[in-house]
Amino acid sequence: MAIEKYDFNYNISIKTMNCINAIDFTYHISNRDYPVEHLHTDYFEFTILTDGSIDNIAGGKKVKLEAGNLLVTLSNVVHSFKNKSDEMYFINIICRNSVLDEFSKFFGYDLHNLFRNKTVFKLPEHLVYRVKSNIDFVNTLDATEWEKCNSLLKTTIIDLVNFIYLDSLKSNYNGEKWEIMMNYLIQSGDFYTYNVNQLCESLGYSRTQLNRIFMEKYGMTPHDYLVDQKMKYALTLVCYTDFTISQISKMVGYANANQFNKIFKERHSKLPQEYRKKS
Repeated sequence: MAIEKYDFNYNISIKTMNCINAIDFTYHISNRDYPVEHLHTDYFEFTILTDGSIDNIAGGKKVKLEAGNLLVTLSNVVHSFKNKSDEMYFINIICRNSVLDEFSKFFGYDLHNLFRNKTVFKLPEHLVYRVKSNIDFVNTLDATEWEKCNSLLKTTIIDLVNFIYLDSLKSNYNGEKWEIMMNYLIQSGDFYTYNVNQLCESLGYSRTQLNRIFMEKYGMTPHDYLVDQKMKYALTLVCYTDFTISQISKMVGYANANQFNKIFKERHSKLPQEYRKKS
């Protein structure tokens, strides 16, 4: 049987064909397997299995996926997947290849190599829940709201890419317990809202102890480290999502948007609005 080939346009709704060149992301949800061998010519996909189990067969190798697993399939990889349970449900988020190149440049690491070395990841429950919530919301949008859909899917992929990269660092790292715990915290859904007291409590150190450890490890105080992480994440949200500046401010722990704007400009030389307009 011939291998089926699909391009990105194949996955786009007819209602949005008039703006297809501006769309970089799409999705679908399914409870059926796809045993036909196929490949994607110009896109890659993130498959999140939320229920059941499936066998993914790629390059002659079979890998079993369980609920909570993420499968990343790059373009031109021949694969198929078969249902292995009575009830199976998965979400596919599809991205143009250019997005992978863009993310690699922005995050400063080669995602192509990362996904060639490993394709299956176990997601934490909070991340699976966030993905499902995002898709549930996207699923309520009309085809005319493709910009909002595109932006939210991009945000979802950013969350997944961040988790995967941090997970790869953790897997290859034999550091002290507090550093390993830091990696877990950074992967958590609320890390970017932390203050120093919360960080002390989570890591089990006093402010004095934590200050000494961070100065030795990072050359900065815990407060400066948190601000640095918050502003890097905020920059990602400003550039790649359509969240309002007020929403982004709260997402990184600043109830006062004016304070957030001031610190953002100190770190990035421009106000969030100015940076968004430029990007």
